Amino acid sequence: MTNSATRKMQAEIQLLRSAKRGDFDRVRRAMRDCKTLNCRDQNGYTALHWAAAEGHRDILRVLLNSGRVNVNAKTKSGATALHWAAGQGSAEAVKQLLAQKASPKIQDEQGETALFWGCTNAHPPIVSLLLAAKSNPSHPDRDGCSAIDVAQANKGQSQKHSKVLKMLV
Repeated sequence: MTNSATRKMQAEIQLLRSAKRGDFDRVRRAMRDCKTLNCRDQNGYTALHWAAAEGHRDILRVLLNSGRVNVNAKTKSGATALHWAAGQGSAEAVKQLLAQKASPKIQDEQGETALFWGCTNAHPPIVSLLLAAKSNPSHPDRDGCSAIDVAQANKGQSQKHSKVLKMLV
């Protein structure tokens, strides 16, 4: 392996690790040295996935503003950064991703959309954002279960679950 290839690989590893840890300064340095910001770890996660999954909104913002990320990149399990932001309940991250044309219609390998993840985890603000983005609450996953079905099944768990159900029907 050449020195250039080694440096590139080290920069990509640094980008992924720093995005996961929330180290903004190291992400910025790694971004300068990476040819692509869509490098992946062994599970198919990009820096954008890690920033969304771990709630590092400043890193998410700088990655999105770079114009060098695939906002709809999927992990090996088919999840996008929007799935992770929705599942974590990060309304700001969901807004940022939707503004950059993240698709709320993409399904993971189970057939679940970001709306499904937001409903499962009872995040009313996320459900509201995704419904406004034309996400379909009746779309079934691979088991035939929709976001409405999940909300119905979980309505007794908390007030947030009940609120999500009311938003969907």
